[in-house]
Parts: sequence; C-alpha cells; structure tokens
Amino acid sequence: MRLQLLFFVLLIVQSLKVIGQDIEKLINTKPTDLLKGKGLAIGGSVNANNRYYIPFNIPNRQISYQYLYSGRLIFDFLGKIKMPISFSFTNQGKNFAGVSLRRNLPAAQPFNRLSLKPTYKGSTLHLGTCTLLFSPFTLAGYRYQGVGYEYKSAKFPIYGSLMYGTLLKPIPIYADFPNNKPAYKRIGMGGKIGYKKEQDFIELILFNAADKTNSLTYLLDDRNIYPESNLVLSANFQKVFLNKIFIKTEIASTQIFAEKNEFNSNLSFAKKLSRVIGLNKENKPKQAIKAGVDYKKDNSFIGFEYNRIAPNYKTFGGYFFINDLESLALKSGMQVLDGKLSLNGDIGYQRHNLDHTIPQTLKQWVWAFDAAYAPNDKVNLSLNYSTFSSYSNFQNNFRYLTAIDPFQQADTLNYRQINQSLSTNYLFVLPISGKTKKMITGNVVYQAGIDQQGQIPNISKLTNVSINYGISNETTKSSYSVGLNIIHNQIASTRDFLYGPLMAISKPILKNKAQLNTNISYTFSNNQIAESSKSIKKQVLLTSIAIQTTLWKKHKVSFTTMYLKTQNPLQKLMISEDFSELTFNVGYNYHFQLVDLKF
Repeated sequence: MRLQLLFFVLLIVQSLKVIGQDIEKLINTKPTDLLKGKGLAIGGSVNANNRYYIPFNIPNRQISYQYLYSGRLIFDFLGKIKMPISFSFTNQGKNFAGVSLRRNLPAAQPFNRLSLKPTYKGSTLHLGTCTLLFSPFTLAGYRYQGVGYEYKSAKFPIYGSLMYGTLLKPIPIYADFPNNKPAYKRIGMGGKIGYKKEQDFIELILFNAADKTNSLTYLLDDRNIYPESNLVLSANFQKVFLNKIFIKTEIASTQIFAEKNEFNSNLSFAKKLSRVIGLNKENKPKQAIKAGVDYKKDNSFIGFEYNRIAPNYKTFGGYFFINDLESLALKSGMQVLDGKLSLNGDIGYQRHNLDHTIPQTLKQWVWAFDAAYAPNDKVNLSLNYSTFSSYSNFQNNFRYLTAIDPFQQADTLNYRQINQSLSTNYLFVLPISGKTKKMITGNVVYQAGIDQQGQIPNISKLTNVSINYGISNETTKSSYSVGLNIIHNQIASTRDFLYGPLMAISKPILKNKAQLNTNISYTFSNNQIAESSKSIKKQVLLTSIAIQTTLWKKHKVSFTTMYLKTQNPLQKLMISEDFSELTFNVGYNYHFQLVDLKF
C-alpha cells in the first residue's frame, strides 16, 4: 500500500509543479491585461424526454412511462477557467430492477449521472460520473463514480491523469428473484504519467481495483461469486525517425487476485506488484503486447503490426475484451488521382489457443481491402471486404421489434463474430433543376461466418440490400424519399427473409413554424426452420409521425407518435394473437445564456 501511495504522491507533486508555473504566470500578469476583453459567461442547455408506452393484446415489453432529463451548464471565467456541469436522470434505474427481474433478467447498475468538469488551461478536474482513457489494456473508458484529474499542456512536456472512484455499486440478493445477479462494491484507482517531445512520447500506467466484502452484510459464496482485485501495469511509447518512420509499442501486464470463501486481504500491494511484474514464478501474470512500425510519405504509407493478448487477460477498467489471440499484419494505403481515390489493404495471420489448453486451435490467413472513390460532389462510392474476425452490431429498420429499451448500457450489448464481411455504399446526385435536388443512395452488406465443431458446421449468413430515391428542395425546406429494404438472415437451421417498402416525408407546416416528419414501412417476413416444413409469416406495419417546433427562438418542442402492428406474434412471446403497440414521446430542449459580462 505504501508503494501505491508513493506512486500517487509523485504524480500529484509533479502536477502541482506544473500548475504552480501557470499560477506564477497568472500572478505576474497585469490585471488590466488579464481582464481585457474577458468576463464571466454562464450558459448551457436542458433536455427533457417523456415516453408513454401502450401495448395492445401483448404483455409489456417496455416500461409504461419513462422519463430522461439531461442538461449541461458551462461556467467560463476570464476565458481561462471553464467548468462544465452535466447531468442525466431517468426512472430507468428505479424501475429496471422491478421490470427486468419479473422477466428474469439481471439487475443493472444505476443509470442516473451527474458530472462536473472544471478546466483551467491544461488542467481538467472530473467530479461525479467520470470516464477516463489511460490505454486499451488498462482503463479503457469505464464509467465510474468518483474523481479524476488530467493535465496536458502544449508548452510543458510532462502530462498525466489520476482517477479514484466506485466502478460497481453493491447489488444485494433479492430472494423473490433467483435470477438476479448480486455484486460487491468495487473501488478503483489509477494513474498515468507521460513525457512528450514533439511526436515522441513515453507513458507509464498503473490501475488497481478491488471488491469490498463489507459492502454487503453477507458473502456471496453460495452464488459462486467471490471478491476479486485487479492490478494492471502498462508501458506505452512512440519514437519517430526522420518524421517518416513511426515505432509504437504498448506492453501491459495484469493479474486477477481472487480467493474462494474469503478475500485474501493479507496480500500486500508490494506482493501483488511483484506478481504483476513477473517476479513470482508460481503466479505468472497475463500480458498483452501491441507493437507496430509505420513508414509514411506524402499520401501513402506502409506498416507492420503485431498483437498478442494472453488467454484470460482481463482488466476491471474495460467492459469487453478480446483475449487469447495473436496476430501479425502488413498494412498499406495510398491516395491517387489528386485524392479522389483512396486505397487501403491489410494482410495478416491469426491464431488462438496460445497456451494449448483446448483441443482445437484456430489458425488462419486474413486480409482486408477498402476503396473509396469520390470524383466530384455528385458521386460517392465505397467498397470494403474483410476476413478479419470482428464483432458486429447490425441495426436495420426493424430493430424496434426486438429492442429492450433505448437506454441499454454498453455492457449489455450482444456481440457476434463475423469471419467475412463485404459492404458497398453508393450515392448519386442527379441533375439539379432549380432548387430541387434528386439523389439515389443505397448500400449492400454481406456477412458470413462458420464455426466448426467436429464434423458439424454452424453457418451464419446475413445479407442486406437497400436502395432509396430522394427529392429535396432548399426553398420549401421539404424532402421526400421512397425506398426498398431486403434482409436475408440465416443462423444454423433457421432462415429469415424480410422485405418491404419505405417512405419518408419531411416538410414545414403552420406557416413554417413547425416541421413535420413522417416515416412509414411495411414489412413482409417469412421465418422458416429447415427441419420443419412449416414457416411463420408476418406482416409488420411501422409508422412514426413527429412534429418539431421552436418557441421564442430558444425553446424546441417535439411530439412523436409511433405505431407498430403485426399480424403474427413474435415466437418468443408465446402468444397466438396479433398485437400492436403505441408509443408517445414528448421532448423539450432549451439553450440558454444566463450571464455574459465583459470587463
């Protein structure tokens, strides 16, 4: 613990030295020069959204009433000290446990957020709900409740960050809901210090987090949930030669310390540090390495990249992490035809099962290619093909049918591995007549993956084709578009085929005092299981009407109505009748400037 405190003290002392130099300059500045043309400004914005959900002939798939209030307040003093304050409150956190637990889903961490970020020159202080990024292998944008500090100045080579706060709040056991997932309170702290000279830099990172057993009045051993702690160290540097050759490397080492039945609080920070560094041969840490070298000249580049992430590499500072993977890649890119054509390509080799603990090992050559061509402002074409393993979240016009709620957190997203991906996008602007502009846009997406288990392949394919024709007029501020969307999805022995027309209208009403937006889609769906001759056919109507207006120049109000009707049920709902849903949303936005004083 003493070593850990010493690390933080050194970071704080160095930061105070830098801030002291800025304050000294501020003291030596004449008051008339300091106040000249500057003053006090207070402004910001407030947003309010209220949603009402009414189902017909179907159980509630969402909360009947939900509100989300958010805002941002910015203080600016003398043009040097700035302090933005942001907040977000919703009854989602309050009602999520009740609704989700009734549906046998785990409870979530709180949704409400309040954050303050005062800044002075190169210093930024984070208070409340914070997110900091040290590196992808350590603290990678994980949201926490606490404090943080960042310093980075264009005139001083040393920079750094500090954080301390609650990563997870305690969740007790709900006896009436056996599927609830309880958790201990988790506290994290960390720091990053770096030195930069021109394009060269070096960084040292430490991140430590631990569960608190006293956050609950009982242990969770019977749920196979044991308190854990995590310590991560990382070194990151970049060196540039001749302003053309870029060498960049990050090496990280992590260790998860867990004890069944009782948390081992006797393990000192020094002993944990020795294990993470690798001094203890019996408990080797998990390591991650990312190294690369690039050569850049004019509008082209070529580079080599190596990645190795050990099996079970994990950090409490990230939501989702891919491990047990080693890859080598050669990449290059260029721009030709005066920058109108961009070409990029990658070729590499991947393998997993690095510690040889599972029977099968995946080894594959992978490559990717993308091209973009924009000869003028009327034509834009792009093509991308990849065989790299990746994670894709595909959203289409029918995502509302399976949506849980619009406030779904990052750690609840579903990821699906794709082995091959092909996508194209196109835009053509037709000849303009007067103030009327006509264009054709669309895209084609194809994704395929194969998981081999013995002699039984598990094949998944997804194809999406869309085309739209739009007309817009700058004088009337109106636009119209029609289109066609086709989706074919195959997962194992199940095939889904969806197709249907789309239409969108946007035009001013009430003598240009309000804007009307209307969207209509009618979808034909056919779901077929290979082992059965039966198929489930659905016809889905989805319409939305939105009216937006501005009152007294600063107050924006919107009213949105969404209606969904299907003639056949979603199979997972286990009902046989048709159903429909009606959703109302009332929104309000206000931008204000409370104070604007000049000295």
